[in-house]
Amino acid sequence: MTPLAILGRTRSRVMSARVGGSSDAIKEANATVNASGRGLNRNARQMAIAIGFLESCFGLPGLHCGDSWQKEDGTPSYNWGALVGSGTDGSIEHKDNAPDGTPVVYNFKAFNTMGEGFSAFLSTWARSDVSGDKTIPHEETVLDAATRGDAYNVAKTMYAHRYYGGTPTGAGAWHPSMGSDDERRIQTYANAIVGAARTVAGALGESMTLRSDPVPAQSSGVPWWGWPVVVALVGGIFYRVLRW
Repeated sequence: MTPLAILGRTRSRVMSARVGGSSDAIKEANATVNASGRGLNRNARQMAIAIGFLESCFGLPGLHCGDSWQKEDGTPSYNWGALVGSGTDGSIEHKDNAPDGTPVVYNFKAFNTMGEGFSAFLSTWARSDVSGDKTIPHEETVLDAATRGDAYNVAKTMYAHRYYGGTPTGAGAWHPSMGSDDERRIQTYANAIVGAARTVAGALGESMTLRSDPVPAQSSGVPWWGWPVVVALVGGIFYRVLRW
């Protein structure tokens, strides 16, 4: 059994971003995000929906995930993002893979509504670097990176928090695109998020705003090249005041 962490366990599976599925499900997820009152911008909204769609199909049966995310009675589990543990409506069993490729079965959270599943997923985005692996440098929350559309640093922080682990190349490796190094695993997952986001944006009729390469955080201060301009303006104003 693998260790459990930010979203429940060490992830090994990176599903193909070539996800088919229902635009109705994506629209329902979009309406859920908008109704949540969390104030996500378009970047973060697309990121959250893309991960929920990619990982667990929002816990809905009949999409590219098949019927594996439904409850025993055939109703949706509403598990957004493959969260492990027990939710507001107990849990379901679901097959996964350990980091070495070994098939395992985990208990995943089940919820009564999609809104509950989304709220549980989003709560994991606020965790800071203190709960992550210090050997994977990360200095922000998942929400910070998601807000600026940075799928790479979303993937990096999630990896540091052991949301997914990746399958090493070699024995037991079942996903050919996964490498043995951290960087390749992070980039592969970022690419998968962006691929899913294209499907999400298409279903919603909007442009896809996410990037799989790092997006620099905006500086809150004046850039170095701006200071000469500021000094000149202030000096000019001061000179005019003296002459007046």
